[in-house]
Amino acid sequence: MSIRVVLTNLNHGQQYRDYIEDMSKKGYDIDWIIPASYAPQDAVSTAHGYEAIIAGGEKYDRWALEQLSDSLRIIVRHGTGIDNIDLATASDLGIAVTNTAGKNARAVAEHALGMMLALTRKIALCDRELRKGNWCPAFSRELYGKTIGIIGYGAIGQWLAKLLRGFDCEILAYDLRWNVGDDAPEGAKVTDMDDLLSQSDFVSLHIPLTPQTENSIGIEFFQKMKQSAFFVNTARGKLVREDELIRALQDGIISGACLDVFANAPIDGSHPLCGMDDVVLTPHCSAGSAESMNDTLTTCTTSLIEFFSGKIPSGILNADYLASKNKGV
Repeated sequence: MSIRVVLTNLNHGQQYRDYIEDMSKKGYDIDWIIPASYAPQDAVSTAHGYEAIIAGGEKYDRWALEQLSDSLRIIVRHGTGIDNIDLATASDLGIAVTNTAGKNARAVAEHALGMMLALTRKIALCDRELRKGNWCPAFSRELYGKTIGIIGYGAIGQWLAKLLRGFDCEILAYDLRWNVGDDAPEGAKVTDMDDLLSQSDFVSLHIPLTPQTENSIGIEFFQKMKQSAFFVNTARGKLVREDELIRALQDGIISGACLDVFANAPIDGSHPLCGMDDVVLTPHCSAGSAESMNDTLTTCTTSLIEFFSGKIPSGILNADYLASKNKGV
């Protein structure tokens, strides 16, 4: 009998038909169903009755997991962030949870770099104006030789540093795993937060969303940055107190921002950020390259096959799920 799997990842233009056909030959009956929203009730209505979920960004809180626990055995996160999955409850219910850490790192780093160039060279602004019929050559600034502060020096941060080497940028890194003064991978110098903020021309955020980091960045953070500096967030919107970021931009405390994520998504043209020329915005798509999607899905497949073969799957985040008496592999 086939193993029932629901794939809930958003449609970024990729096609899963060949993947679904290939997996059916391996004994997996996969449906691609995009939930109506990220809300737990929509996650439950989408995934009810399935043994496995290849999950997008929808929320699996205690209530949702309890509703799904009669059949659900594993959640394979199609991506890195797991802030929407209650790991403790999953473990209690004997549900394994994995992710694909690092598989989209290069794509996110490229996107962050692209946004920096779009902002500092005013590419996005000129494009918008030209499409309106306005010929307005802009006076811009180069990225070359600038100091870039990277907060969170994991796979994405290190990829960004590698890409910036071609621009002869000085890289300052802040990460709890490193000691101040260390030379980190890709030529970065490890420093403390205050020094990074005061020295950097760009500050790029690459930390996970946790109860400790949620809403941790606000006006005092931006006041420590150079007035000429730019803030970049391709991590999670809820890391930032968005109203205070807007104030920092409106009051000229910082010079601009590149944002792929928002406190409450999606946003529309009425949002204050959409009316600012010194901001570049994208709709949470930094990880959505064809290459990263393929690498991520390959890792998801490996985790599924390992799990249903009786092994502890790659990328396991809650190995203690095995201790539960409610379910077992």
